[in-house]
Amino acid sequence: MVVIEKIKVLIVDDIEIIVKTIHFYLSEYTDVEFIYAFDGLESYQKIEEFKPEIVIINYKMPKMTGLEVIDMVYNNKLINTPKFLLTTGDKELKTTKYEDINLLYKPFSKNDLLESFSKLFVYEKK
Repeated sequence: MVVIEKIKVLIVDDIEIIVKTIHFYLSEYTDVEFIYAFDGLESYQKIEEFKPEIVIINYKMPKMTGLEVIDMVYNNKLINTPKFLLTTGDKELKTTKYEDINLLYKPFSKNDLLESFSKLFVYEKK
């Protein structure tokens, strides 16, 4: 018997309806366990506790920005670094200092999110 383990995906945004919308858009993935956070500090704590494989995180949030959270994760050698999808309404942000951070610009459609997520998901499932 083969046991397929669910991957953990942390969704982080300070606007609850955005978190719910992202979850709804990704709900077709049945082998995903969703975790939620609503500010940067809470997201970092959930990354430490739950060790998600993928983190969808907003750039501008209270307590810490998404980039500050990413910096802390990359600098903590005790955490396995998840794949990050950074959401932002800042069209001027074209890249981060980390080459493997994926950007998704707000407002995004379901198709935009599914396309960005599927690249991370397929990569993670290999």
